[in-house]
Amino acid sequence: MTNYDAKKQLQLLQELEDIAREIGASIVKIVNPSDVIFDIRARFKCHSCKRYGQKCTCPPHIPDIDYFKALFSSYHWALFISIKRKVKPKEWEAVGKESSRTLHKMLLELERQAFNRGCIFAISFIGGSCKMCDTKTCSLPCKNPSVGRIPIEATGVNVVETCKRLDIDIKFPVVLNETFWRVGILLVE
Repeated sequence: MTNYDAKKQLQLLQELEDIAREIGASIVKIVNPSDVIFDIRARFKCHSCKRYGQKCTCPPHIPDIDYFKALFSSYHWALFISIKRKVKPKEWEAVGKESSRTLHKMLLELERQAFNRGCIFAISFIGGSCKMCDTKTCSLPCKNPSVGRIPIEATGVNVVETCKRLDIDIKFPVVLNETFWRVGILLVE
């Protein structure tokens, strides 16, 4: 949809919302990207990730937070998507990897659906680091740019505070709540 038509856009978003629920989203919320909270501290947390510097879709290999603020503000609408998994303490890592891949594939499908409906600039940001390639084989430039995606946290989005703003009840830390949430976003125009 190169020309903005609010009525058609809302209809498309509702279709995408239905598709997201059909393919397993726990929560789908149509939002204005201006409701997304950016916080430099969210991006800084990437430094403590064991994959820091190893993924071409993660810092320091991606643009800075100001770039993403400008990118998000160039869209009128977004779908905030999350999936929920129950987890026991010793399963945290396996559930984390599975949920990351599941959400990633879900967002790619929604992106494809949006593109096929005329939204040529639809793009998604995943929850957790990209796991479409093995860390050992991931190198610059991305070998799979059609499926490689940047984590929402790496853009500088404060997921916890954004969820609060959107009235999405996600509890942290995971260990205390035995529930693992993965959150991503699809920007649609």
